[in-house]
Amino acid sequence: MMTVWAVLGGFVLDAIFGDPAWLPHPVVYMGKAISRLEKFLRARLPKTPQGELLGGAVLAVFSVNLKRTLACSSMSQIGFILTGIAMGCLLGEENALAARGALLYMVNHSLFKLILFMAAGVVYMNLHKLNLNDVRGFGRKKPILHFAFLMGAVGLMGVPGFSGYVSKTLIHEGIVEYAELLAEEGMGALALLYRGAEWIYLFSGGLTGAYMIKLYICLFWEKHPTQQIAYETKKPYMGKLSALALFLSAAIVPILGLTPNLTMDKIADIAGGFLNAATPAHAVHYFSLTNIKGACISLVIGLVVYLAFIRPVLTKKEAGVREYVDLWPSWLDIEDRVYRPAIYGLLDIGGRFAGLGSEITLETYVYRPLIRALTLFFAAVFGFLGGLTDFVADLLARKVLSARKKKPENNVGNAITRAVGGVFDGMAEGLNHTVLRGHQIEHHAMARISAVWDGIMDAVSQMSHTMSYGLLLFGLGLCVTLLYLMFY
Repeated sequence: MMTVWAVLGGFVLDAIFGDPAWLPHPVVYMGKAISRLEKFLRARLPKTPQGELLGGAVLAVFSVNLKRTLACSSMSQIGFILTGIAMGCLLGEENALAARGALLYMVNHSLFKLILFMAAGVVYMNLHKLNLNDVRGFGRKKPILHFAFLMGAVGLMGVPGFSGYVSKTLIHEGIVEYAELLAEEGMGALALLYRGAEWIYLFSGGLTGAYMIKLYICLFWEKHPTQQIAYETKKPYMGKLSALALFLSAAIVPILGLTPNLTMDKIADIAGGFLNAATPAHAVHYFSLTNIKGACISLVIGLVVYLAFIRPVLTKKEAGVREYVDLWPSWLDIEDRVYRPAIYGLLDIGGRFAGLGSEITLETYVYRPLIRALTLFFAAVFGFLGGLTDFVADLLARKVLSARKKKPENNVGNAITRAVGGVFDGMAEGLNHTVLRGHQIEHHAMARISAVWDGIMDAVSQMSHTMSYGLLLFGLGLCVTLLYLMFY
């Protein structure tokens, strides 16, 4: 109830006072800065699904930072999703393929980026570095990390047999379908334009393959010139629960990709209302020669870009060691240009208002006395309750529990572990006095079980205070959701 009154009070105060029009709000300036930067970017990358798609993929190719590459990849993959949504709108009642492709791409992208960012998190938590020249070779001789990253990479690339191929194929078919529809209606020039959009789509998919090949080869094939032995012998590099979550999330990718009609179509049927997707007139033959050909075109483009551009141009040899060249445009680093100045501006304005507020009569004569009174009141109340509790506890100790034996202190484990351990110790003691008189066995089950339990609790406590705990919960939740959608 107190929360309701607090919300209502805040609403009334905001309605009365609002934001002063004369106050130079830092968010406004931050928005203006971002708008100017956006104009600069949009002049080079138009605000279209194809512009988003191509821009993110190009930036990911040039990045030499593991996390930044994946972030630019997200921009590109959102372009794929927007392409599917756009084609679904253009096709209208015949939007079954495109709309379903956009929906499944959302699911796939969430799954792939969960896997890839968790894998990147494993790298960072061990090395505290993200530059490709520093983390190269870390994934060698680490099978779980290798498997997980590979599944995320091939899924993102749209390799046939993995779930990403299904959603990319549906969107691709939507583009082709709309181009054919325009051609049938006599709009040949517009149909030719969408044929060009199809090739932008395939080329962008190729760039996805190029930068994912770069990351994969860097982490799992190449060797670090000085730290490789330390990387390969580093154990443990990942917790058991994190490894399990990463492995299970990755294992879903080929399962969905190999059974698209049984699994992914079911997910699309359930979620189809989200984009008003129509029901397909016929079953989609995902592994037909035409669909596989489209995927192979993108994969070949990616391989060519990697071998003909990334390897010879974006890397160089110095002292016999090949290094990744950082050609990331400096004007894209808006942290020092926008975010930090905005934060510093907020802090400065906040400090000025704090100084101004000390001179306001209302605070001096109302707020501060009220806070002092409430502080004294609650201190008195809690002090009284604490004293009363201590009195009752002392009375019980002296009058009621005085005749009872004090149990020996045992800070290891809990009541359940000590009870279970006591049962095993009792059984061992009985065997020593009966059957095993000549061969006595040690019985320390209580201490061992309690110690194991404490170790598990410590591990859970440490994990709960890290970011991987949230990713773990998200991964498990996503797995459960996908299973529910498939078998509901």
